[in-house]
Amino acid sequence: MTAAPSAPRVSPARRVRAALRPRAPELLLTLLFVVLVAPVIASGGGGPAGAVDEARYHLPTILTLSEQLPRPDLVHIHTATSPGFHLVLAVVARVVGHDRALLEAFGALFSLAMVLVAFGLLARHVDRWLAFALTLPLLFSHYVLQSAAWLNTDNAAVLFVLLTVGVALRVERTGRGFVRGGAYLFCAVWVRQLALWAAGPFLFAAALAGRLLPGLRDPDRGPRSYRPLMLAGAAVVPALASLAALAATWGQLTPPATAQQSGTSPAAFPFTLALVGMFGLAFAACAVTRDDLLRGRAVLVAAIGGAALALAVPTSETTALQRRTGGGLWKLVHETPIVAHRSPVIALLAAVGGVVLLALWRAASRYGQRRPAAVLLVAMLSLAAAQAGTVRTYQRYFEPALLVLLALLVTLGPLSRPSDRQGHEAARRRTIGLMAALASIQLVGVVTVVYDAVL
Repeated sequence: MTAAPSAPRVSPARRVRAALRPRAPELLLTLLFVVLVAPVIASGGGGPAGAVDEARYHLPTILTLSEQLPRPDLVHIHTATSPGFHLVLAVVARVVGHDRALLEAFGALFSLAMVLVAFGLLARHVDRWLAFALTLPLLFSHYVLQSAAWLNTDNAAVLFVLLTVGVALRVERTGRGFVRGGAYLFCAVWVRQLALWAAGPFLFAAALAGRLLPGLRDPDRGPRSYRPLMLAGAAVVPALASLAALAATWGQLTPPATAQQSGTSPAAFPFTLALVGMFGLAFAACAVTRDDLLRGRAVLVAAIGGAALALAVPTSETTALQRRTGGGLWKLVHETPIVAHRSPVIALLAAVGGVVLLALWRAASRYGQRRPAAVLLVAMLSLAAAQAGTVRTYQRYFEPALLVLLALLVTLGPLSRPSDRQGHEAARRRTIGLMAALASIQLVGVVTVVYDAVL
């Protein structure tokens, strides 16, 4: 009896390569992240706003809380944000010591997770290398780099916001995930109070799942039901209760040491649209047609509406308004003419932003993706509304989340249908080229704003 032929032996190296090949995009994103962040942490020097905030607020708070554990004083903290991020790093500091670089490396893990979560959300809709390309503008944002290399709360808050938005998109489709969404929202609020804005798309998605919104009902999903909205409302309660408890402890929505940072900024609404206009053209070119951009009076209405919104409130970058501004776009506003405290630059970009959102909505509608597109548009509106409730209208509070939301909107158009081979392939090639170009422009900001200051 002859023995059966043995299977060909596969070398360990080939097995490792085969196992890693499907994860190549995530691994490359991780490698790029380390290459960007590690030199800044290793430099040990000062730098832009991220370094200043670490030195003045976040690192002292972390070290103080680490010394107070297990009974930390959450009232007299020298930061304007919720203490969740600081408590996690305080525990780390208690274990590994007070070495600044080591704490920054641990803090950077939140930022890496944020980038990979953004990639994962995009990879739900498009192939992994396309998701990689759409993630690059986020990865190369100097605001993301600053929060990654120094101990800042921005990226950690966006991480849990994106997780909540990801659950919202699933809730819209399946009517499930309420407990998980509530847990992510709770974490987001404990990192940053204003991250409560993620409740907006979460609740909206639940209303869609219950078929409660007439213009967006899916007739194939059965009768109306309030159950999803009630479940989502219950899931939001822990985040609301924790924020209420912190506010009661502080006597306001920020710790007493930063009471002077309270205030409002209605400029957040046109500023959000302006940023969409600034970045959105590159994203829109990936997915929209000429007809999406130019058809009918709706385009004119969107443009006039965006400009009118920008002209309705002060949007100038003046000394009196300095506390609510900050970032590249505000610097451009400062260098250009101002009329009655209104910036023509913001008005123009807001008009473009309105048209871009309309075109992306139309593209998503053509491919049967109106409902998830509506969730993403509500997320943008919720972000603007939350930021309008604070005096700090810094670009870094808007840009990372908007880059992901715009990328997600793009994936709902022709990129979502590989079966439409001709349209999909053309859109795919455009997307890879445009995202590479946008990431290159973002990289210029990394070099000029961050690396020039520390290396």
